[in-house]
Amino acid sequence: MKYCPKCNVNVHHQLNNCPLCGHYLDPKNDNDKCAIYQGQDELVKYPVLKLPKEVPFFKSRFNILLLAVMVFLVIVDFLDAKTLTWSLYTTLGIVFVLVCVMLPINRKIKLVAQIRIDLLMLTATAILLELFICNWRFQWFTVEFVLPWLYVAGIVLTDFLLIFSKRKSRLYSTLMFCTFFSLLPQVTLWICDAAGWYQSKTMMDSFVFFASLLHFVVVSVVLTKYVREEMERRLSM
Repeated sequence: MKYCPKCNVNVHHQLNNCPLCGHYLDPKNDNDKCAIYQGQDELVKYPVLKLPKEVPFFKSRFNILLLAVMVFLVIVDFLDAKTLTWSLYTTLGIVFVLVCVMLPINRKIKLVAQIRIDLLMLTATAILLELFICNWRFQWFTVEFVLPWLYVAGIVLTDFLLIFSKRKSRLYSTLMFCTFFSLLPQVTLWICDAAGWYQSKTMMDSFVFFASLLHFVVVSVVLTKYVREEMERRLSM
């Protein structure tokens, strides 16, 4: 027999957890004080529970369905238009759904970690799309108009999670991650302007740059323990 150190009872040797508390059993202490039960213990046979193996729909079949749709659209586009432009957009969309939506659901990845993955995936996807649309000539449209608002969306989503989450340390690191990315477009444009490669045509990146810095400073101050306690006392939060 096995022994449960939490309940101080001996249970059947085939069990791995205590039937009373669920605690892990200690095989080293079995039969120390229950030699009388050793004979009976061997006679009792617990049936092995066999659960039917079910394949989750979202884990396998839905992914296969998406891949089948992607292959079908590529074939139809090639046979009809002899080009793969529309198929490329469809393929990128389906790959994004598989990697950034279905994969987190199936692996139960926390939304906080998924925000970082999505930012990287969307950044790479936006740059590749611009290169493909502009015949592999980078026109800086993505850097000036797409990526800044993409990173702002990540910051806003992280702020929303910070409001309702009690564990703020990991969310704060994600906010740092989003803020760092939101500064990159303007820094890149400054470097290119100084080198004479490209001159920015809009102030959007500058606005996002300074707004992100100011937002990060404000959130950092608000999240300090002293300020939170003061707000709870003064504002009845």
